[in-house]
Amino acid sequence: MAATIYIGGCIGFELIGGHYAELHGRENLIYSMIATVEESLEMGGIIVFIWGLLTYISENHKEVRLLFDGR
Repeated sequence: MAATIYIGGCIGFELIGGHYAELHGRENLIYSMIATVEESLEMGGIIVFIWGLLTYISENHKEVRLLFDGR
């Protein structure tokens, strides 16, 4: 799920934004909104990935120990 969200933002909205920018330029509200959605999907994909990792860790590893060597 995380990869789908991330790749959808990276590739999907990049294609849409690039096409729109070629036709209308980058200095307008619509292009800014497309870029914002693209970046939001990328960040959302990363957030879902981190959530999945933390869920996996919490279900499979009940204890975490950190050992520091005093040298």
